[in-house]
Amino acid sequence: MPSGPGRRDASAAGPSGQALPPINLSAIERGLWGPWHSAAVTTGVSIVRAGAPARVPLATAGAIGWPAWLVALVLHLAPGIAVAGGWFALRADELLPFYGICALLVGSGWWLRSRGRQRASDILEMSGLFYLAAAGTALTCTVSTALALPYADAHLAAADRALGFDWPAMFQLFHASPRAAHLLARAYEILLWAPQMLIVLLIAGRLPLRAWRFLTGWLIGLLLTAIVYPFFPAIAAFHHYGLGPEMMTGTTAQVSWNLPQIMEDLRTGITRSLGAAQLTGVVTMPSFHAAGAIMLIHGYAALRWLRWPAVLIGGTIFVSAVPVGGHYLVDIIAGLGLALIAIVAADRILARLEPAPSSG
Repeated sequence: MPSGPGRRDASAAGPSGQALPPINLSAIERGLWGPWHSAAVTTGVSIVRAGAPARVPLATAGAIGWPAWLVALVLHLAPGIAVAGGWFALRADELLPFYGICALLVGSGWWLRSRGRQRASDILEMSGLFYLAAAGTALTCTVSTALALPYADAHLAAADRALGFDWPAMFQLFHASPRAAHLLARAYEILLWAPQMLIVLLIAGRLPLRAWRFLTGWLIGLLLTAIVYPFFPAIAAFHHYGLGPEMMTGTTAQVSWNLPQIMEDLRTGITRSLGAAQLTGVVTMPSFHAAGAIMLIHGYAALRWLRWPAVLIGGTIFVSAVPVGGHYLVDIIAGLGLALIAIVAADRILARLEPAPSSG
């Protein structure tokens, strides 16, 4: 169900049809998200209340959440098979706290739904799903790294040159301007919290269907990344061109400088365990930072007052993936294509599941 001007994926009625009371941040919401996210919720409310929303039934996980759950479970298939087959050892003592937090978030969300707290329920469940899928992606890519397919850096660098892009020259130009380097470094970090804030804003603004669309697209993007990555394992442009942290502007030295060693240990069999150390990124191609930036722009477009700021910030995140994240130009081009596929797929899947709007 596409959302057009003047339409909101929300409901002004609770499960029994009564009008919902004014939004009141509960102690649970404040305690979980802290001052920053509480402010985000309040801001989201003010944004959406600027217009009169059309009324549609509140989204429920049972109705439209199952595609996101399915993707999250699929992202854990490869690690599960690797452990069951004896190829990797599971460090349960290291992973249990993380997965325990995910279970707590989801379980709290389901409990709150049973108590009629739909918005808080959606925020908690979607947050748990978000982190669950991120962990599944990291563990899946760890397992696929052990396949030891040839490194693709030389081919990725050649593709950049074919496009007329000189990565070392870009690097020198980037670090000739400390202010630009600092700006892009800060933009690169935004992807760590902007997706969660978007979920809070959409739910608080009574746009639960848009929130589920965003999360489903995000998880589909992670799945596509995990599928493509094994065919293009790479140690990143920094390492390929022999650049070290001493050549980086201090604020931008955020790359995993031991990535080549991490990958070699997996490829040679030195590392054969799945634990907390494996909950990190090893993917160069495609760039999920670039894909995530595009999906954020699309997601924030539902919030009228944040639409154009999101374009500016998202565009900066997209660009930062090359000099700050060490991606090749072709990595972010692939990330762009991946994001478009994920957005379209999520929209088409959930359009079949979303309830029709009512005029009452």
